[in-house]
Amino acid sequence: MLGCWTVSERVIIIKFKCQPVNINIIQVYAPTSNAPDEDIQLLYEDLNKSFFKCKSPEVRIVMGDFNANVANAVNQELQEYMNLATKTNRVKSLLRGEIWQNNVRKRRC
Repeated sequence: MLGCWTVSERVIIIKFKCQPVNINIIQVYAPTSNAPDEDIQLLYEDLNKSFFKCKSPEVRIVMGDFNANVANAVNQELQEYMNLATKTNRVKSLLRGEIWQNNVRKRRC
């Protein structure tokens, strides 16, 4: 392990020395869906900060508790078999990369 940095009370980065490139794990604990939008915006800003702490060629793994909502299924067996879930709009925007879109364009050579 090369280091561990606390970005906020909800985001930390752990960097591992690996070959051919280092690996950064960004651990997130998102506010619940009933939290104020300001809390979510702060989380997104913290994720941006953590993104820029990682060097460009390094691998970034974002993981953690994003407080996603699981869909109600008519057939519980089907849901378990297919492992279906719906996510909140906040998680969907994170998964689509909307948080980092502008910053990735700025960092490209």
